[in-house]
Amino acid sequence: MGTQSTGPVVVTPIFWDPAGHPIASAYKSIINTYLASVAAASGKHSNVYSTLNEYFGANGNISYQIAQGTPVNDTGPLPPDGCKVNGRDTRRIYADNSGYDACLDDDQIIAETDRIVTTHGLPRDFGHVYVMFLPKHVESCFFAGSTTTSRNFCTSNYQPSAAYCAYHSQAPSSTVYANMPFPIYSSPVGFTCGSDARFPQIEAPNGNPDADTEVSPTSHEVMEAITDPDTSTGWYDSSGFENGDECAYVFGVTQGASGQLYNQVIHHHRYLTQEEFSNLDFAQTGGGCLQSE
Repeated sequence: MGTQSTGPVVVTPIFWDPAGHPIASAYKSIINTYLASVAAASGKHSNVYSTLNEYFGANGNISYQIAQGTPVNDTGPLPPDGCKVNGRDTRRIYADNSGYDACLDDDQIIAETDRIVTTHGLPRDFGHVYVMFLPKHVESCFFAGSTTTSRNFCTSNYQPSAAYCAYHSQAPSSTVYANMPFPIYSSPVGFTCGSDARFPQIEAPNGNPDADTEVSPTSHEVMEAITDPDTSTGWYDSSGFENGDECAYVFGVTQGASGQLYNQVIHHHRYLTQEEFSNLDFAQTGGGCLQSE
């Protein structure tokens, strides 16, 4: 994505905000501001997205040119559970000790994303990625059915299926999408999607631990979608890791006060995101994780 033939990548956030599972306006605002800032900084060499300039495909070289699509507030109801929440996972998942009360499988995420894309008459091509933000208390799994088996792959839980914070893919309809479950951090479950993987506490440069945490996996998935949109013919290393995977939870040098640390200033706004992978830097230094090219 993001080559001369596809044009700038339009990143459209979709906030699934159904009755009974509200998403706070402050959460949406920080994420929308982040994506707008990334778009406004297109072409600059001062943030992680500038590392995109190193990548290329059969359809040309990628350049850091991103536009934000109009955010969508999706009030459609949640469907019946596709996957089954285990009783143990109904509590002590989130930092406030609450848990899941619903579970959506990948087919259901695709169906809702496709419904929004169709309803709004939006394109399905390598110039557009749709980022679906799920509300709190909604577990997410690749497959329908049980979450208690290692044959399934789900968000953090107390089961052998615990596997991810977020992911991206391309739907059978050709929609390029990312599934962004509500962030889990400071959790009794022992897994985290947040900066507390590397720091003593969650770092929230915008004063909102939920949204500030979600920014980093958003960066991770958007970058991976651009460099490997169909998850099979794009960029990944010999072990199968995509560029975001290479530097997950690597933050590098930070600035600011404890509790508000940041490592990115994008269009005048502060964020703490993981670094992103540079083949060139890896070849030259053996490192590879950078805050900018």
